[in-house]
Formats: sequence, structure tokens, C-alpha cells
Amino acid sequence: MALCLISGLPAQARVLLEFLHLQMGNFEEAEKHANAALSIQSDLLDFNNINSDNAYPFDLLNDEVVFHSTMYPFSQYIKISPEFYDTYQTNDLRKDLFFSNEESLILFRGSYDANITLFAGIATDELYLIKAECEARNNREDQALSTLNSFLETRWTTGAFVPYTQSENALDDILKERRKSLLFRGLRWMDLKRLNLENVHTTTLERNLLGESYQLEPNSPKYAFPIPDDVISMSGIQQNVR
Repeated sequence: MALCLISGLPAQARVLLEFLHLQMGNFEEAEKHANAALSIQSDLLDFNNINSDNAYPFDLLNDEVVFHSTMYPFSQYIKISPEFYDTYQTNDLRKDLFFSNEESLILFRGSYDANITLFAGIATDELYLIKAECEARNNREDQALSTLNSFLETRWTTGAFVPYTQSENALDDILKERRKSLLFRGLRWMDLKRLNLENVHTTTLERNLLGESYQLEPNSPKYAFPIPDDVISMSGIQQNVR
């Protein structure tokens, strides 16, 4: 059952504070609120028990959902690059449950909304990954890898998962798994913005459209959201640089 249905505003506030502190780089506070949220709801789905034969494998309001919300566009139009698809290993159940792969056309189907609409709410998988990231950033790498391993064991074929141990860079491993687990949740943009502030994690986005090549450089002013026109009109403040 979703946390928002059983615990009311205080629990949701904990989660929102966790997200806020993560974006601000206040990792001690983010970890504290992640632990508080998980003390209320910590269920994880065992992907071994999910039927991959279903067109959309995940149930609406499944046991991981903390707060249900959706966004557009529809997942049936989202094509996955073969390079990203191949980052999932054979016994990683996310590969079968998140994607359909027919005639070399790879489409995303792993929404927690149980249909083609993209899930953009909060779920415990994200809470575990935030907890692990904050533990790594707070110099508790052994604890971070333990949290990550506990999460990933539920995503792999039983007995096939090889735990992360003594990682050369636990934070990089956690961020890699975050991207592979939380795709199309409306999180990537904010992750890019915060990680671009760290030299070792900067990303330049490149796209080709109709023969034209476009780049979005790290920390570009184009990352700034425009202030609504009515706010500009009423206040007279300067618009964000685009």
C-alpha cells in the first residue's frame, strides 16, 4: 500500500526534505531523512516474482510506491538505444521487465503506472538508492555497498547477483545503478544539474536531429528553468538566461 495512503503528510514531508537536501548537496541531512522514510515504508518488489509476459509488468500502487504520480509522454513511444540496453547483464531482471525488444526495436515498458503512462511519483527503490549514495558521500562506503547490494538482490535472478565488494569507487557504482533503475521517472534532468557541479561527474549531452548536431554543455545557462511570464510581468524581475 502506498505510504501516502497510510501515513499522511509527515512521512511525505520526510521524503520531500530528503530530495531537497540531496539536490543541495546536504548529504548528512538527506541520509537522515532517507532513513526516516524507510523506517515507515521499506518494501521492495522481488523481480523474480514479476510476470515478464505481461505487456506492462508492474502493478498499479505496488508495494514500492510511496506516492503515486504520472507524467507524459507515453512509454510506448520511447525508444531505447542499444548501447544503454546492453549495460544490463543477462541475469539482470530489469532488462526483461523494463524493456520490450522485438525486431531490434527496444521500447521502455517499466512504468509503475501499469500502462503506457510514465510513473513520476516516489517509490522505495529510489529511497534505497538515495540512502546508498548519501552513505558513500558521507564516507561510509562499506555501508553504502551493503545498502546497494540489498537493493540489487531483488532485481537479479535468484542466486545470480554478484555483490559489490570493496569497490574502487562506490559512488560511481551507485550512480550507475541509479540511472539503470530510475529511468523515465522525471529525475534525470535534476541529476544532471547536480552532478555537473562535480568535475568527475560532468556530462555533455549530444543529439543529432535532421543532420544537425546539438550539444548541452555542463552547467550551461540552458539548464535554468524559465520564470513564468506572469511572474515576470507582476514582479519586474529579470528572466533566467536561456
